Amino acid sequence: MMNYNYIKNLYISRVILNILQVISDYFTFAKQTFIKFVPNIVKDEIIYFDFETTGLNPYHNKIIEYCFMIHNDDNCEISDIVNPEEKIEKKITDITGIHPDMFEDKKNIHHHISKIYNFINGTYKQNILSVERKYLVAHNAIGFDSIFLEKALSKLKETKKSVTSDNFVYIDSLLLSRKLLPDLKSHSLSSLAKHYNVASGTHRASSDVVCLKTVFECLIEELGKRNNIAYSYYFNYPEEIFKYIYY
Repeated sequence: MMNYNYIKNLYISRVILNILQVISDYFTFAKQTFIKFVPNIVKDEIIYFDFETTGLNPYHNKIIEYCFMIHNDDNCEISDIVNPEEKIEKKITDITGIHPDMFEDKKNIHHHISKIYNFINGTYKQNILSVERKYLVAHNAIGFDSIFLEKALSKLKETKKSVTSDNFVYIDSLLLSRKLLPDLKSHSLSSLAKHYNVASGTHRASSDVVCLKTVFECLIEELGKRNNIAYSYYFNYPEEIFKYIYY
């Protein structure tokens, strides 16, 4: 009798699991079909960004230039020079080509952050359904760029209670390259550009973002080939990129 009950319960469990799998597959298919045929739906969106700064310490140094670019629209970007309101070292000018006189008619980051926040959250497009998650891609995002962004946003959050970055998901292309290409000697953006034979950035925010986007696409293409998954899948479901890097 015990063996019979065991087999019966095992059979019922498998039937339930199969039913749940069918339901899950149906909703996945329905979601993909709905998104495919409704043009004003934007799935979880990927945005590339880069900051040029007065130094390498995100807790003490200041932003002097920024650029944000939408993944599927190269012409949709925002960029500008930012006044750090402090003297910048000559080596920063030598690296970036940004001279002190370029700050004369520019404002500090607190005058730019609302524009940046609104851009990230989709106000650059009209008649579009809101997207819950914004995947923000930067090279060394976790240890550098995200800290600068969150620091600037903290001031905005103090004055506007509706402002939140809870829907921001940071994807670090540096960590992605280290995991995907462990034998590469250097994982700097310029080294990756050389590795993939693409144009390198010039340490200006807009140029570096263009390079970042190209390198990131090369990394995702390689990831897709290794996993035998279509290149476009990862851009439709960027949470899979996040999972690959951090899990």
